[in-house]
Amino acid sequence: MTFMAALTRRRRVAAISAVLAFAPAGLPVSAQTPVPSVQNEYEAGWINDAQGMRHFTGFRCPNEVGTMTRSKVLPTVNTRIASCIYVDETAGIQVVVSAFLQGTARREAGKFKTGYEAAGYKELALSGIAASGITFTTGGNESRMLCETLWPMSGKNADYTVWIHYSLPFHEKAVEPAFNAVVEMLKAQN
Repeated sequence: MTFMAALTRRRRVAAISAVLAFAPAGLPVSAQTPVPSVQNEYEAGWINDAQGMRHFTGFRCPNEVGTMTRSKVLPTVNTRIASCIYVDETAGIQVVVSAFLQGTARREAGKFKTGYEAAGYKELALSGIAASGITFTTGGNESRMLCETLWPMSGKNADYTVWIHYSLPFHEKAVEPAFNAVVEMLKAQN
């Protein structure tokens, strides 16, 4: 780029910057209000600790649980105190562990069941660890069935749900180890 081209480009950038700097003065007041920021995990009550993230309530989400890696933490909503999302890249499953106010997990499981039924999903009676949860098929075809299972649990200071999204028959052997790893993580907190 030649010297004159570079100088012209700088003047153009400076002119645009000057226009943008003074533009809000001509806008109506409603257009000047700041956009609310998306709540990040730190604003939602989470802080880093040595093994992962800790909610101000004491609920912990380690960086790793079994073969799964924590991908996100979620804030308090209604009776849900907090949640952690875990993924197992190798097995291809997703797990959401949620802490609830004590005595509310069974009610939340009931909402899960009635909501999925109302949406037209078919409840399944499976074997293995999924038999102790509430399981729905949410799609797929003859060769691959998408499933979601929710298990409500009670702890010493809070209730919990474990929700696993997986496909059968591909993830059949990955569900039980993932569930057991989460149960061990929750036992360590209680």
